[in-house]
Amino acid sequence: MQLAVSNNGSLYYEVINLTPPWQKNPQTIVFSHGVGADSNIWHAWKPILAPFFKLVCLDTRGFGRSSRHGADFPYSFDLWADDIVEIADAAGAEKFHLVGESMAGAVALHLSGTKHGKRLLSLTTCSSPYRGADLPSVGEWKESLNKNGIAAWSKTMMGQRFYDGAIGAAEYAWFNAQQSTCDAETLLGWGGCLLKIDLSETIKKVAVPTLLLAADNSPYVTVDIANAMRKLIPGAEMMVFPDARHGLPFSHGDECAMALLGFLDRKGFVSE
Repeated sequence: MQLAVSNNGSLYYEVINLTPPWQKNPQTIVFSHGVGADSNIWHAWKPILAPFFKLVCLDTRGFGRSSRHGADFPYSFDLWADDIVEIADAAGAEKFHLVGESMAGAVALHLSGTKHGKRLLSLTTCSSPYRGADLPSVGEWKESLNKNGIAAWSKTMMGQRFYDGAIGAAEYAWFNAQQSTCDAETLLGWGGCLLKIDLSETIKKVAVPTLLLAADNSPYVTVDIANAMRKLIPGAEMMVFPDARHGLPFSHGDECAMALLGFLDRKGFVSE
C-alpha cells in the first residue's frame, strides 16, 4: 500500500509481485478502474496474473484511498492519463501493459495517442466506450443525483452492472457500499469528461496489441459499440462474455484475467 504525492493531491496504489526470483525485471501491468469503485475490483485477476507479471493497481483520483476534489476541480482525460503514468513511474515501470475498466478503458485509449503512448506494451479495455455520444444515460446522472441522491444512483448502477445472482451477497454489499460513498462532484466531473470525447481518429493509430473485453448486455457499451471500436483499432482482438452486464471485470474477473493471460501469451509477453 503506497501513496504517490502529486501536485493535485495523493494517489493510492499497490504493487503485487509474485513472479519467481529467477525472473529478472518482470513486465508490469497497470490497472485503472472506472468511476464508482476502487482498485479492489481486480481482486479475482490478481492470483491469475501475479505469477507472471508485476501488478500495479491504482485508485482513480476521487475514489478509494486517493484524494477527492470538489466540483471546481479541472477533471480531464489528460490528467487521468498523467496519473496512470505517474504511478507507473513510482512503481519503476518504464514500459507497461495497461488495463482499463469502463471509463478508464477510454482513458487508456486516449493515453495511446499522447506523448505517453510510447510507454505502452499492450492495451486491454473492459466494457469501455470510445465516444461520449454513445452514452446519453451518463448525461442523466446529474438529474438523478440531484433528485434522488447517491444511494439511489448506486442502486440503479448495481442493476446495470450485474444480473441478479451474478455475484455473491457479500460481493454485492461491498460493491454497493463503495459506490454509495462516492462524491457526486467526482462522478459528474469525470462523467462530463467522458461525454466530450470522440476517440474515433485516435484509436485508428493504436500501435500496440489491443484486447477488447465486452459484455453481451452492457447498457452502456453494447456489443455493437465494442465491435465498431474493434474495427477501428489495427489488429485488435475482441472477446464477448455471455450473461454479463457492465460490471464484467468484477462479475467475470477470473475469466477476464484468463483471457488477458492467453492474449499476452500469444503476443509473446509471458515468460516461462
